[in-house]
Amino acid sequence: MAAPPSALYPLVRALLREASVLGPDDDALSVFRVDLGTGDRAIVSSSAPMSGRGAGPSLQDTRGIAMDGGRLFVGLRAMRNFTVVEIDLASGDRTVVADANRGSGTTTFSITGFDIEGGIGYLAGSRDYLLRFDLSTGDRTIVSGPGLGTGPVLGNLSGLTVQGTNAYSSVTQMQSIVRFDLTDGTRTLLSERLIGDGPRT
Repeated sequence: MAAPPSALYPLVRALLREASVLGPDDDALSVFRVDLGTGDRAIVSSSAPMSGRGAGPSLQDTRGIAMDGGRLFVGLRAMRNFTVVEIDLASGDRTVVADANRGSGTTTFSITGFDIEGGIGYLAGSRDYLLRFDLSTGDRTIVSGPGLGTGPVLGNLSGLTVQGTNAYSSVTQMQSIVRFDLTDGTRTLLSERLIGDGPRT
């Protein structure tokens, strides 16, 4: 049995579920649960050699974690591509729901952010793209990017959170926060060096 993780991974890539925090630990190749009442830690799924929990793809290089309708998903970066897996909370088994080999749509896409809203998955990544994908088929559609949607050319995105009809990400090169309109792909800078007061991000 896998040993409990020793510390929380940064909460920027974790999520709250009832009285627990769920988060990935890249060093341990694991997703873990932390009880907020007792501080106890337990492995939900792990691909670590000799001490893993559940079968399926490796949990190396996680780029986001999300839960939708009681289902847990993790986004992974795989070289110049991406993988999204669903994790069975009871067994720890990991099943691919989207990657270059499942579903149609763009494939050369290095994932840097991932979220799910209302049964629909979203991927942020390299080359200024924001993608929507179908959890049941893996099919991918570009929501915003070069030639689609109005707004500034952004560069590589980092992180992603979706709320209603909007998605939010950061752009490292521009030191900025950007909002995407999921209905038409419009990109709007909310904060950057020339917008808003305070220290640079």
